Amino acid sequence: MLRNNIFIAFFIIGSLTIKGQGVPVIGQTNRLEIGNWNLEWYGKTTAGYGPDNDSLQQKLIRNILDSTHIDIWGLCEIADTNAFIKSTQSISRYRTVFSDYFPEQKTAIMVDTNFYRIVSYRLLGTQSTDSFSTYRFPLEVNLIPKTNLEPDTITIIVLHLKSNIGNTTEKMQAYNSRTRSSEWLNMYLNQVHKNNYVAVIGDWNDDVDLSIYNNLPSPFNILTKNGSNFEFITKKLSNTNISSTVSYFDFIDHQLLSNKLENCNVNDTAFVIRADKWINQYGSKVSDHYPVYSSYETPIYSINKTWVKKLNVYPDPSSSFIQVESHENGQLHIINAQGENILNLNYLVGDSIYVGDLANGIYTLYLQTENTFFCTKFVVLK
Repeated sequence: MLRNNIFIAFFIIGSLTIKGQGVPVIGQTNRLEIGNWNLEWYGKTTAGYGPDNDSLQQKLIRNILDSTHIDIWGLCEIADTNAFIKSTQSISRYRTVFSDYFPEQKTAIMVDTNFYRIVSYRLLGTQSTDSFSTYRFPLEVNLIPKTNLEPDTITIIVLHLKSNIGNTTEKMQAYNSRTRSSEWLNMYLNQVHKNNYVAVIGDWNDDVDLSIYNNLPSPFNILTKNGSNFEFITKKLSNTNISSTVSYFDFIDHQLLSNKLENCNVNDTAFVIRADKWINQYGSKVSDHYPVYSSYETPIYSINKTWVKKLNVYPDPSSSFIQVESHENGQLHIINAQGENILNLNYLVGDSIYVGDLANGIYTLYLQTENTFFCTKFVVLK
């Protein structure tokens, strides 16, 4: 598996062009991106619950979801699912699954159906109300890359645990609730998913280094004890005092990965999308939480390398044009040595591909046809 130097990822994020309030593209075609975001009482019109201008909040959230091109979103605090459906219906590439528990703050998972197909979904822990005292039960979605091949299932679980509010007694009860939730998750994940590609994402309402309540031990320690099959990819953000909310210093919007998925994580890290850089007064207009995302070598290209067939390209090296020995049309992608997707196009049999604008170096070419993924490396030398 390819792993790039960590500074490369920060360069990619830092070099995004932001014009006015334009939202940059973050997703890359050759990567799987997983995001989670608390939308702060989305659709709740009562004063004091989220931003005052509901229509503006919904418009800005739709723009971020649409423009960033992240493959999978785990969302929290959707108070009005019909408002969400109406606002996002123009983003036709996404399919959204909502939790159907009775509390008002729904969770949801959005999947880009151009690349992934949902095969099943369900609520977890519905018989364990002691573990999930808010009745906001975790929502699990199983999906596969959209291909005729036989890929592994990717499982996304989005959750919203009990918040740290109220008096001292209530905050201690909330801490204990989060602890019981993590104990249940530890049992379930190790029984069902320890050898699978799994991400547990959402608003955990606590941190993974120390608890936000009285600096007690993190309620999630059991999930990452020695020998665990899971890891918080967001722990490095906690360790470096990066916040996932507008007003507080702690990181509470985590991503827990199975070891199998974590091994595919690009640059071994996750990021906070500081949307306040392109939306003025983000906290009062959009949400009190920032989006969080991580990036992976997608199963289409990397996890199941045995699917990929060899493809010939000539001339190699090339200084201008290359030809691809393919008898099928498809989607063609060229990836540089840093893992960046630098060229995407619709390939037709016989096309010449101009690479004269690329810097000297080694590149990877992928061709996705109706039935097969092809891959090869070639050299640009001028």
